[in-house]
Amino acid sequence: MTEVISQTPEDEVPGIALIELEARAKRLKQMTFGQYKAIRQDVIDLGTPPEVASTLPWLAADPQAMVSALRAAGSREEIIVRGVLGRAIEADVFTALILRSLENMRAEEHRYRGTFNLPRYTSLEDNTALRADLSAHPSAAAVTAYISEQLQVVDGYIDRRSPYGEDIRRNGIRRGGVLFPVVIDLPGKQRIGGFDSTDCYSRTLFAQQHSGITVPHVLNWWLEYPPTTPKEFKDHPLKAMRDKLVAVAEKISAGKSVSEEESQAVLRAVMPKTMLVLAVRDTEGLGIDEVRRRLVSERHLDKQLEFTTDTKNETRAEAVIAEVARRELLPEHPTIAQQDLLELLENPRPLVDAGNFHGDDVAVMAAAVFLPTPRSPIDRLIFPAIASRGVIAPDDRRKGLRSELAAQVIMRVVDAGIGDRELRKSALERALRNPRLRGVVFEDRPVPELLSAALAEFEEFERAKRRGDPPVWGLAMRQIALRGAFYLFFGRNLGLDRSPVGGKVGGDNREPTQIIERLGTTTAGLHQLAQAIFDGRKGLTVRLLDADAPMAQDLDTKPAEDDVLTDTKLRVWLIGAVAKADKDRRGEDNSARARVGRDALRARTLTEELEDTVSQIGTHADTVDADKKGRPYVALNGLRDPNKLRHRLSKLSKQLSNWHTAHEVLNGNMDFGDGDEE
Repeated sequence: MTEVISQTPEDEVPGIALIELEARAKRLKQMTFGQYKAIRQDVIDLGTPPEVASTLPWLAADPQAMVSALRAAGSREEIIVRGVLGRAIEADVFTALILRSLENMRAEEHRYRGTFNLPRYTSLEDNTALRADLSAHPSAAAVTAYISEQLQVVDGYIDRRSPYGEDIRRNGIRRGGVLFPVVIDLPGKQRIGGFDSTDCYSRTLFAQQHSGITVPHVLNWWLEYPPTTPKEFKDHPLKAMRDKLVAVAEKISAGKSVSEEESQAVLRAVMPKTMLVLAVRDTEGLGIDEVRRRLVSERHLDKQLEFTTDTKNETRAEAVIAEVARRELLPEHPTIAQQDLLELLENPRPLVDAGNFHGDDVAVMAAAVFLPTPRSPIDRLIFPAIASRGVIAPDDRRKGLRSELAAQVIMRVVDAGIGDRELRKSALERALRNPRLRGVVFEDRPVPELLSAALAEFEEFERAKRRGDPPVWGLAMRQIALRGAFYLFFGRNLGLDRSPVGGKVGGDNREPTQIIERLGTTTAGLHQLAQAIFDGRKGLTVRLLDADAPMAQDLDTKPAEDDVLTDTKLRVWLIGAVAKADKDRRGEDNSARARVGRDALRARTLTEELEDTVSQIGTHADTVDADKKGRPYVALNGLRDPNKLRHRLSKLSKQLSNWHTAHEVLNGNMDFGDGDEE
């Protein structure tokens, strides 16, 4: 079995297989002075400026492979961009020596805001390389600092938006880009050269950033004099840096132990199969700078057809199912063959239509695969399987990718013509986010047996709460919640809906995940979930149980119109069921004292309402002019009291005062020396 490099369950960015690490490590080879000279001279012979040619050998991961590629390049032209031919080679290159592009389309809008001021590239007079003229600055060090500062605009944008940073930190660059030759004119008639990142800025940024390489590092390496003797080559700082990486790569290739940090450094060090443009053919006076702009636009602005979210999720879900099946980790059942369980996930409609399974069986199977017990073998392979279909964006992880994929698989059994399909799917996905549903086991017990087991587990759940122990849902509670929820979402009526976006003032804004949890943690709720299964399996509209005596029954008749379960009715019913359960648990004091206390609280509420009403009466006034109101009406005209409210309120006040005095006297709280009342 292929070993995966140091992957912890908490790490959602999967590592690469050991076999891939070894293959990529073998691409790094030692370089001799002779190979350095051969690469430099061959690229000069193809027309590349000497400054660029002196840097190119240090980019070669496999120097001999680059020598061979350069010698073949002279006899073959490549299509660089539409309508433009030129000389180019493909090679594995060291990322450390690539300069992040000084001209970047993402920075163009900042140029006109005055927050990005690096000059656009031009071309050398002979059109052999891009040119950036920064000779007006006071020194080479000032140029280095200026470039680094300006590129923060692009770096910051990519850091915020790109989903690939963590993957490149751990696994390096998997896909090569295109590099163009560039020279930079510095103060004091200095000129340095190398290769510009062109269409792979973000890949270069992350590879360098996570290896501690900055723009000043790259420019200062370009400023190093090229070696002209074997001794200068041996003592060159870039040779030392290269040798250190190659030494680690050789240990990996030989199967020797290296640290995770060392292996990741080797992976980040090389960009594979990268196209290095060495020369462009003069095409109607088209400069190499314009050729580069056209290439970048083709690569980044020419968008391929976007895939829908459903397409992406179906592809990812299939990757997980295939990997779970390959590793023989599908849920086991004593009487159902593994192939049938696999088919239930991949193509459930024929099995359900034939009566071999129920729709809610698909819900339980999907949850068993995509929402397993945390850190279980299945749980650990889910994200590596998903990543085999492309890098997982951070937002996807935060939004609950597992529940999305589970919902996607469950939708395979739902009739395509069902009303509010996407709304129902969204409500289901939100419900599946509830952590209490994790770790469900696929069973096919009859509903009455499942309900009895769930009620017994619920009693233990309640005992754990009373003891102060962590309450855990049992296997039957999870199953009945998932099976019942399936028919609440996909029954004839939508029985459980999403809460309004942004919430509704005064409304029930609980999400489906909260409603399902409440149903699963009350006796009445468990009966209602069982009723949903009974009705849903028979194609009946789910009925709402009697709130006073909920009892699930397997009936063949349709519910009366008043008994049809809807989202609004369910939410109100659940509030009452929870309150009744709490009342039953605590009991009710029906003594005269308790009744007096309850009525006194109600009197306080009514008094507060009366105070508000009287205050409101005192504010009513007619408008005198467009922006001014007159004195309050009652201040001018008083208030007629035909109902003798003042007298009635005075009697009520006196009655309450007498009761209060009696209470104070009986409880020994009356101060007889002070006759003032509050």
